Amino acid sequence: MIQVPVAEARLLTLARFALGFAEEFQVLPTLLTRQATVAQLTPAGAEALKDTLSRGTVHALAQGGWKKLGTQRLWERVKPPAMEFTPAIFQVLNWLLFAPLSADQVMTLPRVSFTPAEDFFFAQFILRQRDGRVRKNLLRQPSFQLAPLTRLMHGAQMSLASGETLAPVEIDLEKYAVFLEASQDLMAGTWFTGELLKRTARVPAVLRAMGETQTQALQQLMKRADAAGRRDLMTFALEAAHQFFAGNRTVDDLVGPLDPAATLKERSGARQAAGALMNAVTAIQLWDEAHKTVHFVDDAYAQAQQLLKLWAPYRESTFTKAARVADQLTQLPT
Repeated sequence: MIQVPVAEARLLTLARFALGFAEEFQVLPTLLTRQATVAQLTPAGAEALKDTLSRGTVHALAQGGWKKLGTQRLWERVKPPAMEFTPAIFQVLNWLLFAPLSADQVMTLPRVSFTPAEDFFFAQFILRQRDGRVRKNLLRQPSFQLAPLTRLMHGAQMSLASGETLAPVEIDLEKYAVFLEASQDLMAGTWFTGELLKRTARVPAVLRAMGETQTQALQQLMKRADAAGRRDLMTFALEAAHQFFAGNRTVDDLVGPLDPAATLKERSGARQAAGALMNAVTAIQLWDEAHKTVHFVDDAYAQAQQLLKLWAPYRESTFTKAARVADQLTQLPT
């Protein structure tokens, strides 16, 4: 076991927490109170952080890459991407030590850009954090809001925390495809949570912001996935809707009573925006129907058959229920 100063040990534990090697109770006291920062890592600390990031990220990706697409799992089809980590990750970990994230007004994280591996790291960090105060302050940070994968995973919750529609963020599938495929189950879970949280939004403008942020992300990703021949990367949306309907939920479980002082136009617009995920599912259904018409002699036949098999669990009820809810959300609220 390595010996490092206390501040370094706290920083390393934050990194381990993001990748599933430490529990929340081990980091929560650090996040809730201001801690000493680390000016420079010792050689032992630097080596430990490098090892945690490289090995831990590959391990986390492998956890999500066990599902097969066709006859092969993710790691049977592609090599693990290069894990590029920059000084930005050290800067953010230091910010987490200093904040503290229990405060109503938290010092804004200086604007930094992340590599895909760093983006994946912080998307995981936010996902694993359950404390409401900490989550809200993390979700409000512009640097996280501008990180493509973190935004895609937590966009609705970011808009709920900020009350605003977030500006679109471009995602490069060439760089992010492996991270997206390995994160399908995680994204399904966060989008399902986002659907449940919509009912807590009583102010129409907030509900509308959540839906508009989702719509931007879904439309962009669908367009890019289609162009790249990676329609399978939209499976998370189907699974999120499937989880929503698994509890026999209806449109009333998606959108709750909105502020009666708001105008009918405001309430109606918010309800329509809230159907972002359901609208995406109905669009994916059109893809699914098109896959059935691809003939054996066509170049796209093998891929179409893969997707027909992959989306079979959603064909019986999820598509139908999503279309019904999407239609109900276009009707005038009572």
